[in-house]
Amino acid sequence: MEAGSLAQARYILEIRGYSDIEFLNDEHGDDIQRATLSGTGVSPPDPAVWTVENEAAAWRRKGIGAHLWWAFKQNLIVLGPLAYWNWCSVRSGRPYSGLDWVGFVATPLYLAYFFLLSLPMMIFQQLLRAAVWCDWAEVRRYVRWARGLRRLMITGIPESELDFREAYATAADGRVDEALRSLEKYRGHADMAEYIFLARLSSVYEYAGRHDEMIGMLEESAAKGPGGASEWIDVAMARVRHRRDAVGAKAALERTADKEIPSLAGAALLICRGMIASEEGEDSRACELLNEGVGKLDAFAGNPLIQVVVSEAKSYLVISRARLGQRDGARADFAAIRPLLVARKEVQLIERCQAALAG
Repeated sequence: MEAGSLAQARYILEIRGYSDIEFLNDEHGDDIQRATLSGTGVSPPDPAVWTVENEAAAWRRKGIGAHLWWAFKQNLIVLGPLAYWNWCSVRSGRPYSGLDWVGFVATPLYLAYFFLLSLPMMIFQQLLRAAVWCDWAEVRRYVRWARGLRRLMITGIPESELDFREAYATAADGRVDEALRSLEKYRGHADMAEYIFLARLSSVYEYAGRHDEMIGMLEESAAKGPGGASEWIDVAMARVRHRRDAVGAKAALERTADKEIPSLAGAALLICRGMIASEEGEDSRACELLNEGVGKLDAFAGNPLIQVVVSEAKSYLVISRARLGQRDGARADFAAIRPLLVARKEVQLIERCQAALAG
């Protein structure tokens, strides 16, 4: 079916008698896809081939092993016949014919091609993981590897992604102006919508610990965006996390009241409301909202960036559970998330959790 907006699509489906509707695509999918594929030489997937079910399955794949196994299965149409060809050659025994040797040579060549094809995915996964744990030496190393692979294959991780990741490492070292200058070439870039550029620029300030400027950049991004819910949820989350500004966070969430909420943004919305409830001392409601939001993120567990959202949500869960007297469960949650909080230098959150557990 076709519709002018997600809200209209929902209305059409509901009057046809459907219920329990969940949209799997983000409202900014086209802009994000254009930025993601820029410079890779890869065309957007054909919707007739890459279905909604494929997209949902991609979100649910967890870790490099799962991604490699999926990629391997996609290539079985070639690897299967080659393996059968080699098996028949070995079974017939020596002397091997010229055709047998063609099969023996073709198989490792195709496996090498498959490995090179999969390598950017493996590097990107490790690059994200290193960034999540703020291991900036590792981030720079994977950026170098990715750039070397691009020179070899003329494709791979987009150069813009590598530049942003390198800029985050530079900002974390305290060289914010240098990081900002390195990204200025993407302002007004044909493949990067302005609101996406501003949202990514906000992370430069975040890694530098300059949270007021980060929030200002997120608010500018939301104001210049296409009017979706995700940007205002990001603003609300940043306000409650870094300013403990429940009133400002609520005001940002009010901007989402009449908007369709995609699946991932819906989980973030629940978590944000849970954080606000915790700040306001409504601990039972906070636990309910935070648990529900974290549960909805299970489908996205393959993305290392989701670990950050989960660790922050569970920090507030620790605080609220401790205040409710559920200290054993709160201590177990805190022990699980503490290594990531320490790596990300979340001093304020750690101190708040420790104070709640000791209180």
